Amino acid sequence: MENHITCMRLCREARSSCRKARSPIILRGRENRPASSSHDRWSRASADMFTHNRKEAKMNKRIVALVAALFVAVTAYGQGVYWESATSGGALGDRVISTQSFYMPHMFKSSTMDMGNIVIVRLDKQMIYQIDANEKTYSEMTFSEWEAQMKAMGQKMDAQRDELRKKMEEMPEEQRKMMEQMMGGQMAGKTKDAPIDVKKTSESKKIAGFSCTKYSVTQEGKETIALWATKDLKGYDSMRKDMEEFTTRMMATDFGGMKGLADAMKKVDGFPMETDMHEGVKVAVTKVERKNIAANEFEVPAGFAKVKPKTMDDKDSDRE
Repeated sequence: MENHITCMRLCREARSSCRKARSPIILRGRENRPASSSHDRWSRASADMFTHNRKEAKMNKRIVALVAALFVAVTAYGQGVYWESATSGGALGDRVISTQSFYMPHMFKSSTMDMGNIVIVRLDKQMIYQIDANEKTYSEMTFSEWEAQMKAMGQKMDAQRDELRKKMEEMPEEQRKMMEQMMGGQMAGKTKDAPIDVKKTSESKKIAGFSCTKYSVTQEGKETIALWATKDLKGYDSMRKDMEEFTTRMMATDFGGMKGLADAMKKVDGFPMETDMHEGVKVAVTKVERKNIAANEFEVPAGFAKVKPKTMDDKDSDRE
């Protein structure tokens, strides 16, 4: 689950790292081999196209994951909340990404200033804003537009997966195995359909001064996420209705199996303080406090240029 709230901020880092990491896989499997056959050329092009679309899809999946975890997190409060978190591991290597998150009723903001990525979700306006602080640009989508984009993206990726699977059946065994290894479970499509289960464990530990209980998230019999939540922050459930409509609507697209994830996350009782994912990514809250936050914190900064939202077919957004 690219899961936790702030994982979306890793989008650019992940896309860059994936690009660097995947190329050697193809090259290693092709060293000392004769000139490329039509199968070889087609498989490279198909894999590149499918991988590119998976990367673009990750941005939207991370927004979904952000909302799913936010559904758990913000229900703990009836007033404003501010928290800081650190993301490490996975494609980040030795780097640590610090994120600031802000919440007031009907408004949420996630900011990773060292990467220039900001996401604002306005439940009151049914709008999602993605801001590039480095380029001083922003894009906006209504909930309906985002929902339609996710549905279209899912359908296109499914079609590409089916086409690539058919072509792989015609490949030599060695080349087919190389492709299967490179694409992993994405080709089988099993991960998307497999049920997701969340169980509360007896394990506990202190995180940033809060007593936390571990919740184990499993899929296909394997733990994919270890989530530590605390009930020390009082007022749980006061904001549940604020998020229910949005999460129910967005998860109805079931993009990448996220509906099952959102439903499963409702079993987590408390504020998520740490999320450990099977990809090696760890998101840990280092500070959290209840406080009122100024309304302009949830607005696009003055002077930023509006651009078109990126889609899976776009390389760059165009200024309007």
